[in-house]
Amino acid sequence: MKFYHATALKNMSSIIDDGVIYTGIDGCVYLTTNPLDALKFIYVRGIKEIAVFEVELKKELVKESFDHSQKFFQCRAYYYEDDIHNITGLSTYDLNDLENGVQQDEVYHKNS
Repeated sequence: MKFYHATALKNMSSIIDDGVIYTGIDGCVYLTTNPLDALKFIYVRGIKEIAVFEVELKKELVKESFDHSQKFFQCRAYYYEDDIHNITGLSTYDLNDLENGVQQDEVYHKNS
């Protein structure tokens, strides 16, 4: 199943170089089922240049996270308790000028 992980754009190069999204300090990687939902979790921290990685994972290995307000974010969040190696796509977003809409660039997408 496809999931999406967002991070600050400055982290994009190291993820591309390593080919891995490493677990964070809390031992997991946070995910959503929609790329625009993933943006919300980074944007709320004041970060406006964001990379969203598309990953393919077995649904049964991904758990729902309840550490956020589903009402506030208007979406569900998930987590995966291991490093992620199966990166299938990457888009970047510039949210510096939202009055003119979300600026998206598809950087990479693995053909199915």
